[in-house]
This record gives sequence, structure tokens and C-alpha cells, in this order.
Amino acid sequence: MLARVSLPSSYRAAVLEKKDEDMFVGLQTSEKDPRKSLRIREVPIPELAPDEVIVAVMASSTNFNTV
Repeated sequence: MLARVSLPSSYRAAVLEKKDEDMFVGLQTSEKDPRKSLRIREVPIPELAPDEVIVAVMASSTNFNTV
């Protein structure tokens, strides 16, 4: 049962960093490569507030058109 699984202190994630926010400004759509903006980082699991839950995500994606 998932409710009994203990959580690690961190996890590996693909993240977008604030410093890269404007990296595609002025570029044509064909020149925008989302691989340049995604970073792989170890991210700490934050403490949960009383009204928050952990969700077991099985899949996710980034829409190329919104990068």
C-alpha cells in the first residue's frame, strides 16, 4: 500500500530555472530547443502543510509549444 511507503529526503527532477526565463526571447520557434532550458537537479521534498498531500505521479511531460 502506498500510504505506508516512506518518502526519501529528495528526488531527481527536470526543472526550469529562473535565470533561463528569457532565454528564448527573440528566437524563431524553430530555434527554440527545450533541452537547453531543462536542468536535472536533486530537489528536496518540502514539508507538507496540513491541507496538502503527496500524489504518486506515474507520468508527466512538457509541452514543446509552451517552452
